[in-house]
Amino acid sequence: MPITPEFAELIDRLKQELNQTEQQATKGLNRTRDLLSLFSDNAILLETYTFLNATQLFIENSRRQVQKAVEFVSLTTVSNEEVQEAGEELGTLLGKTLEVKLRIERIVNRLE
Repeated sequence: MPITPEFAELIDRLKQELNQTEQQATKGLNRTRDLLSLFSDNAILLETYTFLNATQLFIENSRRQVQKAVEFVSLTTVSNEEVQEAGEELGTLLGKTLEVKLRIERIVNRLE
């Protein structure tokens, strides 16, 4: 089944948000590393570093989930209901991504 324009738009948006989130997380990780070199026992910095590393894993897993959804929807035997379900799952993933992105932006702003 060909991918619908709405589904393609959702995928593009999700990829864009994941890329932006990754860029912010990388920026935060770099800044956190710098600060940890000065304050190695700071519990808040260690927690921030751990969260930002976990975010990188979230992004990798999310990208795999998007790729699997694209491959699944591209199958010729997929029903409209299954496409709808895949779209809903990606919509939920987009919501989670936006939440993580906002949290990272707040962290990066505090680090600067």
